[in-house]
Amino acid sequence: MSKTIADAVAFARLHRPAPLTRADQIQSRPKDWLWPGMIAGGRLIILLGEPGVGKSQICMDIAARLTTGRAWPDGSPPTSIGSVLFFEAEDDREDTKDRAEVAGADCRRMIIEDEARNFSTALGIATLKRELDRMENPRLIVLSPYRSYFGGENEKETNNEVEIRRRLAPFQALLKDRGIAAIGIGHKKPGKGGRSAEDMSGPQAYGRVVRSMMTAVVDQSDPLAKNAPKRARRALVSAKANNCSDGYNLLYRIAGKMASSGESAPRIEWLDKKAELALPAPAAVRTLAECVEWLRTRLSSGPAREEAMRNEAMELGCSRSTFYRAGRELGVLSDRDGFQGPVTWRLP
Repeated sequence: MSKTIADAVAFARLHRPAPLTRADQIQSRPKDWLWPGMIAGGRLIILLGEPGVGKSQICMDIAARLTTGRAWPDGSPPTSIGSVLFFEAEDDREDTKDRAEVAGADCRRMIIEDEARNFSTALGIATLKRELDRMENPRLIVLSPYRSYFGGENEKETNNEVEIRRRLAPFQALLKDRGIAAIGIGHKKPGKGGRSAEDMSGPQAYGRVVRSMMTAVVDQSDPLAKNAPKRARRALVSAKANNCSDGYNLLYRIAGKMASSGESAPRIEWLDKKAELALPAPAAVRTLAECVEWLRTRLSSGPAREEAMRNEAMELGCSRSTFYRAGRELGVLSDRDGFQGPVTWRLP
């Protein structure tokens, strides 16, 4: 009897008319923008880019502006001050904290986690909810990289769109319920232009499910892009814009700044597009005198890693031997971090 009743209920549900909602009955509401036109509460955005283009630094710059109420890189006014939950699976918490500090973040409003999570499960979401409940006005979650947080150790990676939607659904429901935005950092295929959602590395289903995607790329209009791409300008551009602005092209450079730990950490410097495109390429550094002057300018803002400066000088045309001769001419002082750690140079 019970089976007959259950079958009857299932049959009735299957054949009953589906509820319909007329468009005029739907109440539209304005989006809760964190960054006007770019990042909205309740949404998951993916930020793509090859290694070294500054994806983590862009997310940290966004987090810093959100925790302090500073204006956005495109000139948009701040919306509100909120807290950020930063999940970093690839770097130590100490390194992430240094990046937050040099980006100008209010570290009292930032939580940094580096442990493995799975936000596809009820347990993972329940734990995340408890953490958010303990934060003051949580507004943003950063997942670096996002693919580390939507599958357990026993789950195989998949490109099945239905399965990807299932894995993302609990997390996206939490974002919508709490009005919190999330940025997932991902990689793009090497050698691709990077301005399309199809350029993402790994399962393409993520790109089809997520409605907004940004891409960080090397600015090909910079004269250094071909011969010295590490020193070339970068650009933050749109890869997919179903519910945000499209066509933006925000230029930036990656610069270093000393953190309170005594270590230099990378940070984003946003550039004025018209002014920067008019600038000539940096002057070549070939002679000893040119290298000495370059090195003096380079160290005038504080200590820097020897290896990083040597690579920069060589990209500008300075030989390895000339670089070290310039160091001796200036009388630079060197410090080594540990027995075999990196060497830092500073002016006397």
